Amino acid sequence: MCCLLACTYRVLPFPFAWLITGEASSPFLNIRWFLINTGRGDTFAMKATNIIFALTFFFSRILLFGYGLIDLMRNVNYLFSDPPPVPAIPAVSILVLVCGGFLLNAFWMVGIVKMAMGRQKGGKSKSAKTA
Repeated sequence: MCCLLACTYRVLPFPFAWLITGEASSPFLNIRWFLINTGRGDTFAMKATNIIFALTFFFSRILLFGYGLIDLMRNVNYLFSDPPPVPAIPAVSILVLVCGGFLLNAFWMVGIVKMAMGRQKGGKSKSAKTA
């Protein structure tokens, strides 16, 4: 939705940029899934991928997202100025969804840290789970 507002109304280019940068952790999540599903869940590659995933998730989805959210809230008056650059319903929707997204990322971060430090079950190969 932020992309839609950024393109349609030519507003929120910085929020769009930091939201899309949050996807920097996604390739490592995909590699992790691949390793698990090909029976490599107990390898060094998996351990390294877990750590890299946790670090990229933290920097892109916690630090950068958090900084961007603070900046967005500092400049929220622009969205509700007179005349408003964006209709009220999409503007409020963006704020609610972005705040919710940050809370969800913070919630996920707890499990990701446990996973990266090897304190959470999971990551076993499919054959190990069925045996």
